[in-house]
Amino acid sequence: MDNPELRINGEGRERLVKALDLALGLHVACEGWSVQNNTLILLWAVPDHNKTANKFPAKIRDAGQLADMVLSWLKEQPESAYPNKYDGGDVVNYRGWLVFVEMWGHVLGEHYALCGIQPHYLWAGK
Repeated sequence: MDNPELRINGEGRERLVKALDLALGLHVACEGWSVQNNTLILLWAVPDHNKTANKFPAKIRDAGQLADMVLSWLKEQPESAYPNKYDGGDVVNYRGWLVFVEMWGHVLGEHYALCGIQPHYLWAGK
């Protein structure tokens, strides 16, 4: 399939592992990463012409290993990195994440994306 799309938000490691496992199912392994526009992009391939990407020492096939890296990155993000704060009504905002793949399997125009992860507020209300 050439046009997978994915959009899962949540909190915690267990749910993140499941979301990343779905993303890994599209490409089997993660070769590297980059950060663009407050988005951590996991890459299934890192071509030589991509000067903003970082290669892992070895391909990662385990969603748990990726989740640990993603959670470490998210902990470093300031509150201003969370773009979707809801200020109306009886709603509590709490920090979570959004795992996504856009049309044609791209993330922010990156053709070799496995998925993108963004800091994302989750809402709880009445």
